Amino acid sequence: MTTVKTVIKRQSCRVVASIALAAIVLVSGCGREDEAPAPEVRPVRVLKTEKGVIGERVSLTGTVEAEREIDLSFRIDGQLVERSVGIGDTVRRGQLVARSQHPD
Repeated sequence: MTTVKTVIKRQSCRVVASIALAAIVLVSGCGREDEAPAPEVRPVRVLKTEKGVIGERVSLTGTVEAEREIDLSFRIDGQLVERSVGIGDTVRRGQLVARSQHPD
């Protein structure tokens, strides 16, 4: 005949064994993962910077706008027969810009 003490002892042993087994399973799952492979070593070229003359041409894109613009017109109706300056040219005071021919 089994006594109550014996039954409790057996159940305690089973509980302790179950806990130990669960701990072993959990700890074995916490092992290190495979380490990532080392990064590939790529050769590089290093140069020391020095002051010097830059001989390279730099090409940039953008919009050029006049600092000042003036709208010009003739005082008398007529046809433009000569234009002495081009777009973007610098004009001095008193310089002839254009010549018109008015009908008689």
